[in-house]
Amino acid sequence: MNYPVLFISLLHVSVAFSQTDKETLVEFIENGNYQKAVTILETDASSWISPKDKGDLYTAMEYFQKAAFHYEMALQSDNNNGIALRLGKTYERLRQYKKAQTIYQSALEKDPENSVIKFRLSKILLRFKRVNAALKNLKELAEKDQKNPNYPHYIGMGHRLKKNPAAAIDYFLKAYKKDSTHLKNIIQLATVFYQLKQQDSVKLFTSKGLLIDSQNKNLNQLKINQHRRDKEYQLAIDLLLEQEKIHENEFYNAKMLGICYFNLDSLTAAKSWFIVAEKRNENDFKIWTYLGDINVKNKNYKKAIVNYSMATHTGMVSRDAEYLKLGLVFNVIGNQAKAIEMFNQAIHVNWQNEKAHFERALAAETYYKDKKIAYGYYQKFLQNFYFILDTEKLEYVRSRIKKIKETYFLKGIELN
Repeated sequence: MNYPVLFISLLHVSVAFSQTDKETLVEFIENGNYQKAVTILETDASSWISPKDKGDLYTAMEYFQKAAFHYEMALQSDNNNGIALRLGKTYERLRQYKKAQTIYQSALEKDPENSVIKFRLSKILLRFKRVNAALKNLKELAEKDQKNPNYPHYIGMGHRLKKNPAAAIDYFLKAYKKDSTHLKNIIQLATVFYQLKQQDSVKLFTSKGLLIDSQNKNLNQLKINQHRRDKEYQLAIDLLLEQEKIHENEFYNAKMLGICYFNLDSLTAAKSWFIVAEKRNENDFKIWTYLGDINVKNKNYKKAIVNYSMATHTGMVSRDAEYLKLGLVFNVIGNQAKAIEMFNQAIHVNWQNEKAHFERALAAETYYKDKKIAYGYYQKFLQNFYFILDTEKLEYVRSRIKKIKETYFLKGIELN
């Protein structure tokens, strides 16, 4: 194991604990004999070791809770920022960020110019979405040290939290100019450009990042998303299968493999990967939607109804598309009453679902003897979606309204 020079330099002494054991405490740790090392550290014989050094030893063994305890003791007797920094970092490793924040803030009150502590505090403030306070500190740091790429990088992160992608990119690019190998910064550039759909920039920074770390999960997922967007499904599949070997049990890999095979019409492979994806994440209702789509393609309508029904009951996201698909399947098997019920559900979940309105009107005209119901649906459809309809659909709906109106006129009933 390689441990920080800090620990080795502090403990480069040899102490005999018994006649039969000549190994030093440092050698125990270097050799991975943690149990022996801890036994020694927890006996009175270790009283010659200061609390700070004990904290360093426990940190070297990654026993962070014990390290924090001894750093706390050290800080009580020697309140200096070196120990405060150690303690704060240890709380970060324990994910006790509030405690780390308190330690850093207290240390900064004594030494407002300590750039290391101010930087670590700023990152924690970003974690708690106290963006303005973090940006104030980071900009002060960036003015004093214009060569450090971390400061503009985290300023960019702050602007991402403020939902200001243009400013975020500006700072990420500044960080990139200072250090073109800063992988986290490159990932952020590729991600923000992806969200802004600036594909050339996505490809540029994804490629640069993969030259640094060819197995990076985030960058490979961006590349896979690009292949899918460009309908290069086989290229996406090849990369996904590689990622599946490296990053096992990833939900993303299984779901995306299912989607890509589905788009290649390899339905058996798609189904098997969607089943794997569902086991990895039971809360993603879209898996059931795709399984329903596969069964529709195979004309297994009863199974499709089960799949789409599962989609409508899984998770918390709006699923008007699933209700719409249920309605379409019920239509195919001749159950117009159930189809209309599902179309109504889709509209209830999302009244802007244009296709659900349209399909409801069509089904109502077939199902109800009273054509005034369909007439009302067609009119409501026109009122809501007139400006987005293509010419063919617009003419069709108008023709149905005209036909129903003429039918009732011949019966002596005038419809508005």
